[in-house]
Amino acid sequence: MDDFIHGFVHKLSLSEKAYFKKFASFHHGNKDKNYLKLYDLFIGQANFVEEELVPALDKIGLAKHYSSEQNYLYRQLMTSLINFHFENTTYRKLSKQILAIDLLMEKGFRKKANKVLRKAKKLATDLEEFSILLKLIQLEEEILFREGILNFTKKLEELKQERQRIMLIMENYSDLRLLREQVRELQYTVRYTREFEDYPELLNPSLLTHASNALSIKALSHWYYIEMSIANMKGEVKTSLASGERTLELIEAYPALFPSLQRAVTLSNIIYDAVLINDRSLFNEKMTQLKNQTNVNKFYLRYVEYVRKLKFGTVNHDLDLLLDTLKPAHDFIFNEHQLIETAQRNNLLVGMCGGWMILGEFNKVIELLNLWEQVTAKSLYLSFRRIARLISYYEMEWHNLLESEIQSTYKTLKKHGVYEKREQVLLAFFRVVVKKPNNQQQARQQLCEKLSAIEANPDLELFYPDFDYLWWAKSGRR
Repeated sequence: MDDFIHGFVHKLSLSEKAYFKKFASFHHGNKDKNYLKLYDLFIGQANFVEEELVPALDKIGLAKHYSSEQNYLYRQLMTSLINFHFENTTYRKLSKQILAIDLLMEKGFRKKANKVLRKAKKLATDLEEFSILLKLIQLEEEILFREGILNFTKKLEELKQERQRIMLIMENYSDLRLLREQVRELQYTVRYTREFEDYPELLNPSLLTHASNALSIKALSHWYYIEMSIANMKGEVKTSLASGERTLELIEAYPALFPSLQRAVTLSNIIYDAVLINDRSLFNEKMTQLKNQTNVNKFYLRYVEYVRKLKFGTVNHDLDLLLDTLKPAHDFIFNEHQLIETAQRNNLLVGMCGGWMILGEFNKVIELLNLWEQVTAKSLYLSFRRIARLISYYEMEWHNLLESEIQSTYKTLKKHGVYEKREQVLLAFFRVVVKKPNNQQQARQQLCEKLSAIEANPDLELFYPDFDYLWWAKSGRR
């Protein structure tokens, strides 16, 4: 039995639910409609449990008609949602105006249709809704044809040129959008900074020679983002920060063109750069702006707050900030992890595990690693998760678990192709301390020397390092 409609019903906001009830009452009147009975049944069931649903359907006489009533309920919900949200975005408002123009033309009111079209074109132009503009140009041509007058070829030629110009702008936007995603993917694909040398076409793209290569405001926002990302990959933090600030200025200059989330994401990127340059004043300023955002998912804002504070505390060894952040973040990840995206969940778990390791709370690390196994793919951050578990077992003196985990970690990392220099020297250290516990001090000193050599090797410089293993090796917690 499909649980889609149950989940769909429970995703509705309170205002959407209230509107649906009014919509159903207005359009059908009869409160005993079967699809409304099914709706009320779903509302009353917090979690989808088929074993409980079947007898409940039998009781109201819907067991035999569940599939058809479910489909009808879906259609009614969608119609209600479309009506409810028809004017809450500019794109939907323009879509509604296109429908109005089409209906006016159908009824023969071409003069009025043309008047509505002019207003819609201005709004679409101002808001850079270029796909809508193409449709409006098509409607404008149809109005001319239906008028049935002669000598409008000049106007048609103007519309043709306007269409070509818009298509050029759209292609430029598409090119920058694609480049942005390619650069973003590269950031999460490359492990060592030297590997960026293999992607010269992405790190020095011709489109980025000058900002004038972006032919629209929205395209320019992508241009700045690409510039910021490339600077970040090259380690040019101040350039990245400047690009982030320009992006923020653009968003604030044209608020109607950008969703609130884009401003939040930009602030998050600036905060990240503030972490890297250890600018606490800038960090606090932008964090305040981020937390004051309205019309942005509150769980996303909490995620950014936690993950950036953890990064600042980890990079700059601010133990008080780590402690203040880890406690609420711990509650958040255990109780509300399903309310953020998978990638966000992983980023937060990395920061939290690293923070607890710095504070020496290895029981908390194990607790998080166990949760991690349940809530996301086991292959993500595989090296970090395995090494963090080994470190925790070692620090808590769980010798038996440590011994069995070493071999398991070796096989897993080899299998997934992430058994490299750092992993090799760390596993070698743990093997020594298991076999020769009296040689721990000497083994730790050798580990520090080997990790220092790795850190000094530019070919082995990690991009987005998960944890500072050298710091841990030198800390001598045991």
